Amino acid sequence: MKLFVIAFLLMSLAGPALGQMNGRPKQDDKELLRHIERAWGNAFLKKDATELSRILADDWRGQYPRGTRDKAQALAALSAGSDTINAMTYGEMRVRIFGSVAFVMGSDDETSTVAGKITSGHYTWTDVFVKRKGRWRAVASQMTVAPP
Repeated sequence: MKLFVIAFLLMSLAGPALGQMNGRPKQDDKELLRHIERAWGNAFLKKDATELSRILADDWRGQYPRGTRDKAQALAALSAGSDTINAMTYGEMRVRIFGSVAFVMGSDDETSTVAGKITSGHYTWTDVFVKRKGRWRAVASQMTVAPP
């Protein structure tokens, strides 16, 4: 009888955990990731390197139409003012979560400059997030110039 009770308790506790791994992600995680994406854009609009630093993991890498950057390079460019976004309008964002890894795919129309060159246009992008110590942090990004 004791063995049956122990087995029942273990299954009762394991069920919810297994359901989280194989089931649908929480809707609030999806909304939180959309919020982080908007905060990322606002960090550029406000030239807020502190906020951008909170969003990007230390091992983050971004691949952009004009090359790749790591976190230190992205923060330096934002702080120096060589990368600016003056206006941004987001398109739809699609969030997919697989355990502690999330992909956010979206688009935006922006008025921007990089290293003094006008880069305004329509972009599509994918950001990869990993949940570390209970916080979603961006670890990789890819952005492409898209036709209007």
